[in-house]
Amino acid sequence: MSGVSVEKTVLREVRARRLIEPGEPVLVALSGGPDSVALLSALKSLAGRRGCGWLLFAAHLNHRLRGRSSDRDERFCRRLCGELDVPFRSEAVDVRRIAGARGISIETAAREARRAFLVRAADGFGCATVAVAHQADDRIETLLFRLCRGTSAGGLSGIEWESPLRTGLRPIRLVRPLLSLFRSDLLEYLREKGRPFRRDATNRDLKIPRNYIRHRIIPALAGRVHPGTRLALWRLAESAGETSGREKRSRLSLFRACAGLGLCGELRLPVEAEGYDADDVRDALAVAREVWRVEGPPSSEDLRRLGALLRPGPAARLDLPGGLIAERGGRSVRIGPRR
Repeated sequence: MSGVSVEKTVLREVRARRLIEPGEPVLVALSGGPDSVALLSALKSLAGRRGCGWLLFAAHLNHRLRGRSSDRDERFCRRLCGELDVPFRSEAVDVRRIAGARGISIETAAREARRAFLVRAADGFGCATVAVAHQADDRIETLLFRLCRGTSAGGLSGIEWESPLRTGLRPIRLVRPLLSLFRSDLLEYLREKGRPFRRDATNRDLKIPRNYIRHRIIPALAGRVHPGTRLALWRLAESAGETSGREKRSRLSLFRACAGLGLCGELRLPVEAEGYDADDVRDALAVAREVWRVEGPPSSEDLRRLGALLRPGPAARLDLPGGLIAERGGRSVRIGPRR
C-alpha cells in the first residue's frame, strides 16, 4: 500500500467513525516505534487539510526497562517532534521498581503507568482525545491471545476503534486510527516518507506469548492453512466488534433508564441466579460512574466483587471508589452514592 493510500485510509476511518473532530486538540502516544511514528506522521500530514485542522501534541513515557536504549528512544521522539513542530512532553518512570513494590507483573505496571501518564499529558495539553497506534496485526494477535486464554464473544473484537481512558466529569477517550492498516503497510509508508524509527529488541523475544503468536503462529497459519489468514481474522474481529458495540449500546441505554427510574438517586438491578457476565457488570458500573460523575476506571477487583454481589445472597454492602456504594437487599442491588 502506498503512502498516499495509508493517509487516505486514516482520513477515511477518522471521518467515518468520528474518531477525531475537525479542529480538535489530539494527543498522540509516541513510543518511537514504527507504528506510532507512522501515526504521528500521517496525522501531521492530514492536519492541514480542509475539514481536519487538528492541533497535534505528542507524549512519550520512558519506562527505563532497557537502560540507555530507553533514553535513546526518548531523545529520538523529542527530535522527531521538533522536526514536525509538534509540542512534546515526556516522563520517566522506573517500571521494574513499581512492579516489585506492588507485587505485580512488569507488563501490568507498564500498562498502568502509561495510562496514568497519558491522562496527565492529555490534561496538560487540554486534550480529550488520545490517539494510539494499535494496528491490524495488533488486533488479530490480541484476538488469538484471548481465544487461547478464554474469552466471551465480545472479546473476539480484539482491540476496538475507541475506548475510554478516563470517565466521569472530564472524560478522555483513546482512538485507534490505524486499526485497518497492517504493519507491512506502515513500514512501506515510512520507507516512502524516509522517516526513521526505533526498534525494540524485546519484540523479538519468543518467550513473550504475544511475540510467539506474532512471529510463529500467524505466519504458520498463513503459510500452511490459508494465505488470507490475517485478513480473515481481522474481519472476524471487526464483525464481533460491531455486534458487541450494538449490544453494549443497548445495555447502556437500559442501565441509564434504570438509573432514571430512580430519579438518578440510584441504579437498581435485579440479582440473577446465574450472575451477570463481565460486560454487563462493567457497563452497569460505567453508567453509575457517569451519572454520579466519578472519574477514572474501576479496578478488576471492584468489578469482581460487584459481580459477586449481583448474585443471590443475604444482605450485603460493597464500598466502591468515588463515594459510590452497592447494597444487596432482597432480590435487587442498589448502586448509588453513599447516603
